[in-house]
Amino acid sequence: FAEEFSANPSDFRRTSLILPEIEHHEPAPAQSDSATISPTLPASPSPRHQSWSIRSAILAAGLVLLMAVGGYLVWTKSVGTSLTYPVSNSLAVMPFMNLSGPESNPACESIMDNIYTSVALIDNLKVIARSSSDQYGGTSKSVWQIGNELGVANVLKGNFLKIGDRIQLKIEILGTPDTGSGGEKQAWHKTYSAAYQDIFKLTDEVVADVARQLNLSSSPTVSENLRQVRTQSVEAYNAFLQGRQLMLSRNTAELQESLVRLNYALALDSTFAEAWAFKAATTQLLPGAGKVESKKRDSLTEQYALHAIRLDPTNSTAYGVLGILYHATHQWQAGENAFRIALQHNPNDAQINYWYSILLRSMGRVKEAAEYSTRAVALDPLYPIILAGHILNCVYADRMDLAEKSIENGRGLFDNSFAYHMARGYYEMSRTEYTRAAAEFNRSQVLNPDDKGNTPLILYCEAKGGNRRKATTFLQDLTSTTPWDNYQRAVVYAGLNEADSSLHYLKKAADEGYYFRDTKVTPVFQPYRKTLAFRAVLRRYNLGD
Repeated sequence: FAEEFSANPSDFRRTSLILPEIEHHEPAPAQSDSATISPTLPASPSPRHQSWSIRSAILAAGLVLLMAVGGYLVWTKSVGTSLTYPVSNSLAVMPFMNLSGPESNPACESIMDNIYTSVALIDNLKVIARSSSDQYGGTSKSVWQIGNELGVANVLKGNFLKIGDRIQLKIEILGTPDTGSGGEKQAWHKTYSAAYQDIFKLTDEVVADVARQLNLSSSPTVSENLRQVRTQSVEAYNAFLQGRQLMLSRNTAELQESLVRLNYALALDSTFAEAWAFKAATTQLLPGAGKVESKKRDSLTEQYALHAIRLDPTNSTAYGVLGILYHATHQWQAGENAFRIALQHNPNDAQINYWYSILLRSMGRVKEAAEYSTRAVALDPLYPIILAGHILNCVYADRMDLAEKSIENGRGLFDNSFAYHMARGYYEMSRTEYTRAAAEFNRSQVLNPDDKGNTPLILYCEAKGGNRRKATTFLQDLTSTTPWDNYQRAVVYAGLNEADSSLHYLKKAADEGYYFRDTKVTPVFQPYRKTLAFRAVLRRYNLGD
């Protein structure tokens, strides 16, 4: 950055650049109890500093240019960040066993999460996502079985004991030998003792020891990144963990409560970059009540994420949130640059690898999408959403062999996942097995009745399979003319092989603000991809040839 612009980032931010306003095309779903979001940004430290809005715009503009240069440099080096580590350089962190009783669960979770976040930053080490490894809490499976299912050579276990203000922690690393004996090979163990208020120092010691035992190096850069990502306040860190957990439900009430906890963490430590990043993520998940509220939500999301980056330029979570925001608002290149920078700082993040694959899919770069979702599955093999997205990427990339393998891997594990059956529906649709596809979409809808996206797909498949009556009846009964309804008409007319009507309503939906993110690659509109009308829809959303 300094070489390109002849200035360091701090000096560059002081120049008077203007951030272009984000364009919003997709309408937010109607919501009766729209959330009120308070932008509780820190006050300027001195009168000499500019207002937050100006500084935010300058930082954002600098970030856009930084991402453009960074994205280009990353692109010229390689297609993505390689995760082809030696087999021995892989680790799964098991849920710690709390020997102190339920009242100490928050403290146990706090130190376990801190250790997981820390080891995930060690260079050249593949670390399985917690959404997969946490499923082994209290398991009776052997370490060999766990290693085989997660694809790792090492498993880290921990026993936690808290007595008063003191904690004792036993950490052990167990090898997972590739034998059928089911035996365990204890490579290393160590017991630590410290005051609870010193858990961050304890974490640094554990991480350094783990890296040493795996013959890896925990560089000073990792320690510096940890100081920027986390807080030195145990109380703030615990509030952050509570807020992050509440966010995962995506329920509006719990999202609002998540913001309360995150704001409390930031009141205790306003420089806690990761809390700002998760505040951005939580804000983006809140529903809006129309275009104005959605625009306000997106603006706040961007502000919070940019503030996290201002505090910690290596914060992968904040870059990932920006990638999601720019994807949702059809700023494809900005989204790609944000995701690539996030992966440079944390290639172990399964979610960011997955989100980036979805963006690539939307842009029509389906082979690259399949590469990144492959990495996401390797890092988080027991998360059904990621496996379903990977199946879709493989289908769109015409890698039916990989899609079939992933479907088989999910059989039994994800039979009750709506996303898994939705992906199987697309797989059958691409093979023109319309009866089977309709059955899979129906199963997905039963498992997740709130998702209305399956309805037009079911009718499309039934019409393609010869049952035209249901499709025509649906079209006759559909009287509303929202952008989403017009998109449904486009899909159903495609099933009836009525190209002109399908393209008419696809364009009408796009003109009114609705664009399905997979429009460029979905098999529904495959026969129309070379038509002028279809290309016009893509150009409207900056996705031309």
